[in-house]
Amino acid sequence: MPPSSEPQTGSLDDLVGVIGRLAALRPTEHELADHKLAEHEPAEQIFKGQRLVIALAGPPASGKSTIAAILQRRLGPASTILPMDGFHHDNDWLEARGLRHRKGAPDTFDVTALTHLLTRLRANLRASPRDGNDGPCLPQPVAKPKPMAVPTFDRTHDRVVPDGSVITADHRIILVEGNYLLLDQAPWQTLSPLFDLRVMLEVPVATLRSRLEARWRDLGHDAAEIASKVDGNDLPNARLVIDNTSKMDFILSTSPESA
Repeated sequence: MPPSSEPQTGSLDDLVGVIGRLAALRPTEHELADHKLAEHEPAEQIFKGQRLVIALAGPPASGKSTIAAILQRRLGPASTILPMDGFHHDNDWLEARGLRHRKGAPDTFDVTALTHLLTRLRANLRASPRDGNDGPCLPQPVAKPKPMAVPTFDRTHDRVVPDGSVITADHRIILVEGNYLLLDQAPWQTLSPLFDLRVMLEVPVATLRSRLEARWRDLGHDAAEIASKVDGNDLPNARLVIDNTSKMDFILSTSPESA
């Protein structure tokens, strides 16, 4: 859906309803094969793609992974999760550029690879060439997409797992979750048109701090290391997201208890 100047604010139930309505507008395989095209609507508006690609954005520790998992359970087996964290540059790349201490900042991700994958996920149809008549250019169904291996991130071992998950042809709803998906800065702002729905998670900064400190504590870091990571990297990244996110369609306010 086109980004709204006035995004809707609502609960998780409201968000599930919005996704359900959008998913119902996706053409089925039978409709694609039969070219059931409304005469008053241009082809490109109806055949946007068989997949619904949703951005779940928010600052670090806003609960993106938890919300994505809840949505996946509620939406059923047609949905799957694609984590932005799978597109971290590896530690050797970061070390060579003096960026290891900033891991998790916008410039430590491979945005080009993420853009390429999102584009591939959306490329489910092709348009047939015009035959010289005045009729519409009707998209033709392509072969059933092959399973696509996608990267994930192992937080415990602080590394990307290159083929950590698989997106199959049965996955019609892709829940992409990550901090910077809606960041209004180069090169991230080029991602926005690749999403059908743009969701921003809204969490108080004090709650983010508490969750971030608990996260690093659970990973075995001492108080000095936690303070360095939270105040030196995590919270500046959080404020960057809060202050520079735009083109959202839905704002999800999560409770302090949400992970």
